[in-house]
Amino acid sequence: MTANSPYRQNSLSSVIRCLARTYREAAIWQQLAVLAVPLLVYSLSEATWVQAGTALLLGILFTLCLDPGLLLIVFSIPFAFTYKHIGADIVSLVEMLTLVCFAAWVAQKVRTWARPHVQTFQRVETLDWGVLFLVAVAFVSLLVAEDQGAARWELRILVIEPALLYLMIRSSTAARSSRAMDRPALLQLADALTAGAVVVAIVGLYQYFFTDYVEAVQGVRRILSIYDSPNHLSLFLGRVIPISLCLAAFGGTRRGRVTRWRRLTHGLALIPLTLCLYLTYSRGAWLLGLPAALVCIGLMRGRWGRILALGTLTAALLALLPILRTPRIATLLTFQSGTNLSRLLLWRGTARMLADHPVFGVGLGNFMRQYPRYMLREAGHEPVVFHPHNLLLDTWTSLGIPGLAALAWIQVAFFGLGLRLYHRLTTEPEVQALTLGLMASMIGFLAHGLVDTGFRLTDLAFVFMLTLGIVRRIGADFD
Repeated sequence: MTANSPYRQNSLSSVIRCLARTYREAAIWQQLAVLAVPLLVYSLSEATWVQAGTALLLGILFTLCLDPGLLLIVFSIPFAFTYKHIGADIVSLVEMLTLVCFAAWVAQKVRTWARPHVQTFQRVETLDWGVLFLVAVAFVSLLVAEDQGAARWELRILVIEPALLYLMIRSSTAARSSRAMDRPALLQLADALTAGAVVVAIVGLYQYFFTDYVEAVQGVRRILSIYDSPNHLSLFLGRVIPISLCLAAFGGTRRGRVTRWRRLTHGLALIPLTLCLYLTYSRGAWLLGLPAALVCIGLMRGRWGRILALGTLTAALLALLPILRTPRIATLLTFQSGTNLSRLLLWRGTARMLADHPVFGVGLGNFMRQYPRYMLREAGHEPVVFHPHNLLLDTWTSLGIPGLAALAWIQVAFFGLGLRLYHRLTTEPEVQALTLGLMASMIGFLAHGLVDTGFRLTDLAFVFMLTLGIVRRIGADFD
């Protein structure tokens, strides 16, 4: 019998099919355990050919089952600023996973085209058009960008790749006949986001209490974790905490089975998450983002929601008592110096920029390049600014008036769909709680964005599209 005999080929083919079937039918934790091996090799290796080989293996496994790939993307979102050199480019783990997962998603769709009576794509709805319009506006912004390299970089990491995540989430189960199969996958995405945030929080808490890796300013020690700014950390945690809070408080039951484990794990996760958020000493998160999210929860959940929101806000206010006399709090209402004055000067300079570029702005990634030309003399101590610290001004300067229209379109479509789903999901408390958490998270994003950025950072852009994608995927069952 020769090495290339048909018998050996058939035997090898049978083994491969058996392994593929075993992987597809395995539990999600078993699939993730298998994926951990090539991921570890990819993370530790510096050889391009090894990185390419492990990425190819991940792509094959994602083609067999996409959901573990989506979970890994979501879990890796907070680590979006850890890059590896691949050839002449730098790529983060979340980017690599997104691109490989998207290739697997395309392969799955191509395979389903050949199957009769299988729905390959879902109907395009208002939220989909809003996301598509935002992507189109981002491409158009390249026409006005002076620094094309910066514009193309932000187009890639802030728009295209997060939009691919949205696309995969909202349509990855279109070919399935049972919507019930979709629910665990949605909840697991929220679990993965919380798990990633907990890792970030634990790292930060260890650094805060056992090392000197903190930002000491205005009489307080501000936690950093893996981020370069406490404010950035607070923006990310502010998106996650409302989701965990709703799942822990209102998760209820599913199919007659009490999901105590999910409520318990999210409840426990809130301990390091909220402590970490507190230690950022981010006034935007304390006074705008988190309170706005809690008010949303209180209004939507009735009496018990209001009790939860009021109790949480009261605890937050009491937690501020030990630092009331520090400059961080004492300067809160002062506009003659400090952060408040810097923000006002920055916004005035941004207004001068918009006076010269009112319609299309200055293009993605070009605010830092253009701002020194427009900043006020009094703001000369801070000439390097990456964004105008306001969601609307940030969108306007980067994407122009069309970008503001796209943002408004997405918000109206998101909350319209979210509210309809929330009132229709009374028989599915877990998914209803997830929907509420996503809406509260978006409210916090909008409120905190009044004094900081919205989605001009990679992790925030991915969370933004993740939020939209999950709600759209829930809504697909009611199309």
